[in-house]
Amino acid sequence: MVDNQLLMNKLEKVVDGEGGSYYAWSSSEFPVLRETKLGGGRLVLHPLGFALPHYADSSKLGYVVQGSGKVGMLLQPAPKEKVLRLKKGDIIPVPLGSISWWFNDSESTDDDFTIIFLGGTSKALHPGDFTYFIFSGTLGIFNGFSPNIVAKCLGLDNEEEAKELVRSQTGAMILKLSIKQAQNMPSVDKDENMITIFNTETSRPDVKVERGGEALVVTSEQVPLLEKVGLSGVVVRVHERALCLPEFCANPALQLTYVVRGSGTVEIVGANGESVLKTRVEEGQLIVVPRFFVVSKLAGEEGLECFTIITTPLPVISQLVGKASAWTALDPHVVQTSLNISPELEERIRTNMCKNQTFVPSSN
Repeated sequence: MVDNQLLMNKLEKVVDGEGGSYYAWSSSEFPVLRETKLGGGRLVLHPLGFALPHYADSSKLGYVVQGSGKVGMLLQPAPKEKVLRLKKGDIIPVPLGSISWWFNDSESTDDDFTIIFLGGTSKALHPGDFTYFIFSGTLGIFNGFSPNIVAKCLGLDNEEEAKELVRSQTGAMILKLSIKQAQNMPSVDKDENMITIFNTETSRPDVKVERGGEALVVTSEQVPLLEKVGLSGVVVRVHERALCLPEFCANPALQLTYVVRGSGTVEIVGANGESVLKTRVEEGQLIVVPRFFVVSKLAGEEGLECFTIITTPLPVISQLVGKASAWTALDPHVVQTSLNISPELEERIRTNMCKNQTFVPSSN
């Protein structure tokens, strides 16, 4: 794999309407998504924007990068939906086949509600892409059935009534509700929020280094539903000009990273010491990290924030260097022999490594 295969920056607008838009990274544009069976999309809901009830052919994680809103989710075979409040920094699992709707209940003209969805597509109809099945609207499932079937299913009087019902919703996946419609939307089930949602901005980071950055890993230990989804999430915030030390996932798992904010340089090294990616990244881009490959991030002047999914619910993330790395765990004589260096230089490297945990702060 080479640079232009692992880095993706062009989003395709799939649906656009008064209530908002849905974008996706297409596997036809980026074959690496099809090869790795990963997928990504971005939902942007304007104030009072409503994404109609639907299910998808893939499990994924949603990460709120802007605004707040509601989600209604029906986890099969639960008898009733859960209505949850989402805000910036929330990670929410969306299991395969679960039914959900999404709503920006803000009445302000400037408050978009934006969610990034990243997931695995190994069971998808088209690996590399999410396919959605919508309950209503111009793309709704009932459009494909004959009026006779619809009438019998819904207990309607005749086929004309069935045709009228199917044609009643003219929106295609995303609508803009009236204020009256918005007021009738269901209330949040406050006691259910912590079952499926994990906020990365209010939670204590797993690692925090002054002037270096913060890292938080969300696994099935914190959110049990991730076991069903088969994914885990990582949020890394690298401070300006700081370095996130090279690391790899010791599980046989892929990583898919979305650049949330800022810019910087990402380098990925594969087998036989081959550099497979060395490029500047910026907000809105997507990066694939192949299994066992080592990745490092160097933040630019504005810092760098990334959201990553890993295709296992309990990842084992290992650092190549640093305080918690293999190099500091190995016997000094093994390191000396491996690097062909003097005991003095090995001790200096070991001492310097032990000063850094995950991040190296900027020198100025």
